[in-house]
Amino acid sequence: MTDEKSGEDYIFELAGYLITCATMALSGDREGSPSYSANRFLIALRKLVDSAVYVEGLKNDPFLHEIVEKLDSIKLEYEEILSLQMEFAVEAGKRLD
Repeated sequence: MTDEKSGEDYIFELAGYLITCATMALSGDREGSPSYSANRFLIALRKLVDSAVYVEGLKNDPFLHEIVEKLDSIKLEYEEILSLQMEFAVEAGKRLD
């Protein structure tokens, strides 16, 4: 048996992870705090950015890799995540031009 995943397996795994994240986020305190739910969404972001490794024809996005690298050095606080969201907004503006 090999450790390599197909693109379809990887996307299926990510989709299942996101469903779990959504369930946990809506569960309130029964399945984790808001910080825990936010952390799971950031893990999903990492997995999404890594999709290019598993999905043929999908190119790596340097901007997204830069964002993921920043996750290692920020605190899981609203202001810091909002700052990353603002970086996305600026990048989206550049990509629309």
